[in-house]
Amino acid sequence: MPVRVAVVGLGHMGRLHLQKLLQMKDVEVVALCDKEEGRRRDYPSFPFFSDPYELPSICDAVLLCTPATTHYGLARRFLEEKRHVFVEKPLATRSEEAKELVEMAKKKGVVLRTGFIERFNPTFKRALSMRLSPFFVEISRQTAFTGRGTDVSVVMDLMIHDIDLSLLLLGGNIKDLSAFGLSLVTDKVDVACADIFLEDGGRLCLKTSRIAPVQRREMLVYEDGRSLLFDLLNGRIAVRQKEGGYEEEIGRADPLKDELSEFFSAVLGSTCNPVDETPIFSIRVAEEIERRLGKVR
Repeated sequence: MPVRVAVVGLGHMGRLHLQKLLQMKDVEVVALCDKEEGRRRDYPSFPFFSDPYELPSICDAVLLCTPATTHYGLARRFLEEKRHVFVEKPLATRSEEAKELVEMAKKKGVVLRTGFIERFNPTFKRALSMRLSPFFVEISRQTAFTGRGTDVSVVMDLMIHDIDLSLLLLGGNIKDLSAFGLSLVTDKVDVACADIFLEDGGRLCLKTSRIAPVQRREMLVYEDGRSLLFDLLNGRIAVRQKEGGYEEEIGRADPLKDELSEFFSAVLGSTCNPVDETPIFSIRVAEEIERRLGKVR
């Protein structure tokens, strides 16, 4: 029997998720939900709801693609009903809420995943496979203003991706950090820079903007004898070392489809880790960065 799923939130990401779901085997979309009734006309062949709390009981799983500030309340409700839940990042806007959701998913015996799509980026997966030993990593993420995600700061909106990647790549505990931010377009921080010092001596610099004139997603890694540039946007790697260097084309993949496939594999029991706890730690780091932003213009 296919997994019966509902998509809540039919904005940009919700529509992308729906497109992928309709291409997947063992998945049946049984309901769509969005507070804007006008979107009902775009999907006449699906049962449509404007209230997420009215979703039919036949839904085995729910994909939440709503504003970040709604994630905790909606996810909590669906977990209480013993439904599997996939939440677009961040899992919640407070680490205490994220921890509560993780514990609830464990108690109810259901799958809980957060949409950290960059984990499935083939260029980042190549970086993990290289078993790097960096002493300094700089991650830059820049995008033009879209108007999406403005219910939270750029730290929770976009930098959370790179916090997640750095925790996977570097591990280790944070010794100290400093941060700087600018609020230029919205009433939240739109540009942020965080300098993070690890207890093992490593250092990490995160630079994120959602109001940039260019689009860029790059990870620069320094380790003994060489530097490596991982272009997460264009799927390329450049390596420079004493003996010269080389470049490698990684190419494109479909990370959104891959992360959804991983979620449904967990729902169907094909993976042994139904609940991912790592978003708790990413949110804790994001919270500390927000606390350290200091005076914001």
